[in-house]
Amino acid sequence: MNQDARSYYFERSSQCQQNISEIEQKLRYFVWLRLVTFLPALLLLIAGYTTSAGMPAVWIGWGLAGAFLVTITFQDSLERNLIGQRILQKLYRRLIARLDRDWSGLPELTCPEGIQLDSTQLSYCEDLDVFGPRSLFAWLCLAATKLGQRTLAEWLVNLAPISEMLRRQEAARELAGHRLLMEQFLWHSSQISDSSADPDKFVQWAEGENWLSRHQVVHRLSWVGPLFILLGIATWWLSQWNDLSTGEWMGVALLITGAAINLFIAATQLGNIHDIFSRITSHHGEVQHYRALFDCMAMLPRQSNMLKEIYHRCFDGKAIAPTGFDQLQRVVRLANVQRSPLWMIPYVVVQLLFLWDFRVMERLTRWQRAYGHNVRGWMTALGEYEAILSTATICDEYRSWCYPAWTEEGPVPFEAKGIAHPLLPDQQRVGNDITLEAARPILVVTGSNMAGKSTLLRSIGVNMLLARTGAVVCASELRTRPFSLATSIRVQDNLQDGVSFFFAELLRLKEIIAYSSQHVRSSETPVLTLLDEILQGTNSRERQIAVLEVIEQLDRLGVITLISTHDLELADRPEIVERSQVVHFREYLERVGEREQMRFDYKMRPGPTPTTNALKLLEIVGIRTAPPNRNPDSSLD
Repeated sequence: MNQDARSYYFERSSQCQQNISEIEQKLRYFVWLRLVTFLPALLLLIAGYTTSAGMPAVWIGWGLAGAFLVTITFQDSLERNLIGQRILQKLYRRLIARLDRDWSGLPELTCPEGIQLDSTQLSYCEDLDVFGPRSLFAWLCLAATKLGQRTLAEWLVNLAPISEMLRRQEAARELAGHRLLMEQFLWHSSQISDSSADPDKFVQWAEGENWLSRHQVVHRLSWVGPLFILLGIATWWLSQWNDLSTGEWMGVALLITGAAINLFIAATQLGNIHDIFSRITSHHGEVQHYRALFDCMAMLPRQSNMLKEIYHRCFDGKAIAPTGFDQLQRVVRLANVQRSPLWMIPYVVVQLLFLWDFRVMERLTRWQRAYGHNVRGWMTALGEYEAILSTATICDEYRSWCYPAWTEEGPVPFEAKGIAHPLLPDQQRVGNDITLEAARPILVVTGSNMAGKSTLLRSIGVNMLLARTGAVVCASELRTRPFSLATSIRVQDNLQDGVSFFFAELLRLKEIIAYSSQHVRSSETPVLTLLDEILQGTNSRERQIAVLEVIEQLDRLGVITLISTHDLELADRPEIVERSQVVHFREYLERVGEREQMRFDYKMRPGPTPTTNALKLLEIVGIRTAPPNRNPDSSLD
């Protein structure tokens, strides 16, 4: 792990805390300032209009009222700044939690909507903890938008051609050296993720038919009320100029009629318009942050092909993303004036006279016609950039990890040095060297309980998924072919459907064999199968025969198989020895005070395990009494 990243995150988090304390101190001053401007203003205005205090009190009162409005406007700006600093601090704490594998500080990201998984993918996603709490996706993903999360999830579960994975890798490698740019992007995207506006709804609105076209009658009526009001104002003014009482009453009547029409339209239609506004932005100012995100993307390096293509999609041509979002931001400011305390009264007046929200909707419709067909492309590019940034951040933080070297063919389809599970904390992670040869495509992992067999299988599976995204993998070296995965690690029974654990295992194995057979016929991509203690629900003799049958079928299909087992006789079978490597994990005893404790070094060694530990574990937990006169230095049971 790169210690500079950890130090940097802690330093920036501390700076955020200092900024938060300073802003909170200023906000306390503004609370008092509001109090000392509002109450005197209220008292002076009452006195000026109801007593003999006269105009001086009125002018001072209105001056203090103006100062009150300015105060709450500045306070609102400080509160937004406070929210931004808290979001930034939350981001750094999340990055620190990710380094520490502190899962309480990471979100529980499930599989995004729209990702279609077949039964084999569902199985290895469950077996390898790809989604959900304490998962690979929760650890890896920094994407804020749903499009970004879907993009990264698709990269994880769908095997791409080598050329595409190399493009992702090249982009992640290039972006990894620009930490400040990534930090700025993550800050703006974090503010979007904490908002209530939905980017998917924004895309749907931009591509859909504009609201005014579907409500042309209402749109035309929205001009009738303002027209009556303008005619009423003109009539009243002319009557004052010519001293005509009839014209004065007519002007008032026109004003009342126009205001009534506006009130009716506002009461029946503004809810729909405000719903459209909410698809685009909330009080968090998403459009501003989208504009800032594309500004960050405009500064991205563009040597790699993938980043270059993202840049061209967003910044080439007439309808470019920064210009589009800049114009949209101006419209959004007009749409959000009712949220500003300073502009609340003017907004109500202009809304009553001219239906302000309809006028804003007209500008929004013009924007939709000009840029709506580009929005999905912009957002798709943004999602891809978020996915690359997620992998690039890992590359920046873990510079001792390696980029996988992909190979199409050769006598060694998989070779790794120091490979370990990336989701384990740094101090607990132990790497191992593994070489799988085409002539011996089976790896049989033996060992005692808790020695590390299952972790080894998961380490290989998780790193193969991580490699698909273009990120570094948790190894010092990795050279591999692109594998399709199939696993049987975490099988469960289903009592409701009458499926026992043993039968559930059989169904899973049947599915793996059928998948491997179909995949071999339709694709040149090899299959990598991870089998953990399969067929435990039957007696040892039948299990050994059944496991041999499964391994032989997979071997005939050209599948690379890694299998863990407690069955030491299985590892000695001639059929296994001829086509496999047999390795083991072991344990040792350490005396701590009056008691013996079992320790594991999690290092893989050649050959079958020479020890077992089931009886010793019974002794340690107090179920079995140790035999008398046992030599404490003897090997484990």
